[in-house]
Amino acid sequence: MELDAAEMRIISVRVDGQDAKFEYDGRALRIYINPGSHIVQVNYETKPRKGLYFVLPDEYYRDRVPMVWTQGESEDNHYWIPMPDYPNVKFTSELLIIVPKHWTAISNGVLVETRDLGNEVLWHWKLDKPHSAYLVALAAGEFEAVREDCNEITIEHYVPRGYSDRARFSFYRTCDMVKFYSEYTGVKYPWPNYKHVAVSEFIYGGMENTTITIVTDTTLHDEHAHCPGSKFPCQGVEDFSSDGLVAHELAHQWFGDFVTTKDWANIWLNESFATYFEALYMEHAKGGRDEFLYELYQNLRNYLNEYGNRYARPIVTRLYKDPEEMFDRHTYEKGSLVLHTLRNLLSDETFRKGINLYLTRHAHGNADTEDLRKALEEVSGQPLDWFFTQFVYSSGHPVIKYSWSYDPGNKFIKLSISQAQGDDSYPIYRLPLEFEIKYSSGEVEIFRFELNERETTIYIPASERPQYVCLDPQFKVGVKSVSSDKGVEEAIAELGSENLMCRLEAIDALTKDGSARAVEGGLSKALMGRPILGGRQG
Repeated sequence: MELDAAEMRIISVRVDGQDAKFEYDGRALRIYINPGSHIVQVNYETKPRKGLYFVLPDEYYRDRVPMVWTQGESEDNHYWIPMPDYPNVKFTSELLIIVPKHWTAISNGVLVETRDLGNEVLWHWKLDKPHSAYLVALAAGEFEAVREDCNEITIEHYVPRGYSDRARFSFYRTCDMVKFYSEYTGVKYPWPNYKHVAVSEFIYGGMENTTITIVTDTTLHDEHAHCPGSKFPCQGVEDFSSDGLVAHELAHQWFGDFVTTKDWANIWLNESFATYFEALYMEHAKGGRDEFLYELYQNLRNYLNEYGNRYARPIVTRLYKDPEEMFDRHTYEKGSLVLHTLRNLLSDETFRKGINLYLTRHAHGNADTEDLRKALEEVSGQPLDWFFTQFVYSSGHPVIKYSWSYDPGNKFIKLSISQAQGDDSYPIYRLPLEFEIKYSSGEVEIFRFELNERETTIYIPASERPQYVCLDPQFKVGVKSVSSDKGVEEAIAELGSENLMCRLEAIDALTKDGSARAVEGGLSKALMGRPILGGRQG
């Protein structure tokens, strides 16, 4: 058998209690073993430069709380423990951790026992459900624990000594998130408990280790930061919130931990779902469709920035040197928009049924993109290979240009639409699109059609000239870039739309125009008048 084991000193290897032959090259430990079931024991020493980190006080930070924590994703856990360090191998885990007397040690699963060893304490944690190597984790230090019951699940928040009063501000929606995700997916929270551990100098915002999410301690904040000038809770006027981080990492307990990507090429199955479900929860918690769509709009801008300034790649690709290269805006933001587009194509009910089938079929196992596609096809009864070819297996995105004119004699709108994407994108996308058309009479018409040509012209009967025409008013196709030759007066009229995406389209047009009329007659009035987003100005 072969175990990944980087930069260790292997002292001995025993199989079933007997010394065994092995080879070690500094990267992999090869153990010679007969077929069958065996107990393999590796005795080793290591000072890991990755995977396991020690944070201690020093002359510059004398008050720093000492602690130890791990970060395994993507393939760093084998710097501190010999293991098959790849996501498609799953196993149960059991950690016995010996720490100083006043320390607390936390790991995956349930606490089996604590044992007093005099000046030290042994903490014994066990998870009896299989999970991937990069999700094995521990954190130890001088922590305080805040506990809450969430139906049949115990939730614990471990924070550095002296910070227990801040846990309720950062994590107070965790139980509601568990309930929402369980209801939306139709799959109850699949683990025995859930824990947060806030640590110093963490290299990311958070990491979704199975049952033990490690987060940066910079997400801890006080009541004033959360509710400036008010008292907690203060929904609607929150200033600083950890909800996005907490919601994202919790969603991984279903997407990434319960069902895990088979390989790093398909990592979007972990990260896109967590990103999209974070947005879904924000819509649920804040009760605002605009908040939800604006978060997706920000995801689109982040993806387009990476696409425009760095590179284009298919969401599923094997062209990388290091797995870390796959954790980019294509995997997170673009992937979330693909899921949003897919949900609108199928309907929310069908999408949820497909997600439920995907999760239950591959429970505690691994999956790839084709497994997701098959589950969604099975519940929807329609082929989706065209969709995945366009948005998942091809790079780039649709670039849509549109313009319109009105013929008062024949009383019709001439709508011209083209796909202008470059060679790095799918040649001709198949896109179900909608247009919002607003008339002076106050009537609003929604025109629907499927775009499947490079260029097309559509004639729409209309008894009067429109005030404005807006593409995809409800943002049903999330992965796209749109441009139109929109005049100032049309854009000013479009600011009055009920749909956020139309208002954002108008703001973009007015900003690009930059004339006095655009600023004074449009942008300034929008800022001083009706809120652009939910209950907030600007």
